[in-house]
Amino acid sequence: MAESNIMVHRVELLGVSVARITDGEADGERVVIITVRPDLPTFRPHNLGIPWHQAHRLLEDLQNLLRR
Repeated sequence: MAESNIMVHRVELLGVSVARITDGEADGERVVIITVRPDLPTFRPHNLGIPWHQAHRLLEDLQNLLRR
């Protein structure tokens, strides 16, 4: 198996939450908000909005990965 280098931006996880993105719609899309701090040691948080169905896939992937 060949070894390869993958560029990775390490971040600190600050928190997670749930929100709805409405964009003028009455019933907006549910998203999971993941807040990270990418530029240590400064405190400049970034919020990532992940669609609900993709957040479920992320949960399954993390559970499988962490069970190993």
